[in-house]
Amino acid sequence: PSQAVYVADLVEALARPDTCLNTTTAADVVSWLNTYHSTIDADSLMYTWTVFQVQYYDMPRRPDVRIESADTLGRKCWAFVYLAAVDDATLPTVERAVADAGLNLDAF
Repeated sequence: PSQAVYVADLVEALARPDTCLNTTTAADVVSWLNTYHSTIDADSLMYTWTVFQVQYYDMPRRPDVRIESADTLGRKCWAFVYLAAVDDATLPTVERAVADAGLNLDAF
């Protein structure tokens, strides 16, 4: 859940009117969100969502895949429900702010 909260806080920060999106740092953050988190690399947030979560329900279980505990799975499910709720409320504002700065988050 901490990772989800950090990403949500970052996205919400981009939406705030006092955030200066015309800086190199802001452009780097938007680029990072638009590339790193939109891919399915083994260490990205999207990997957890598109690969790891789904594998929890695979039966029969492949011998090389660890079994997730119910506690850990529950925390991950909470994290993605939390992100979905935050995104529904914040994403349109973020997209507008980023577009007004000449950037985009299309892949994110």
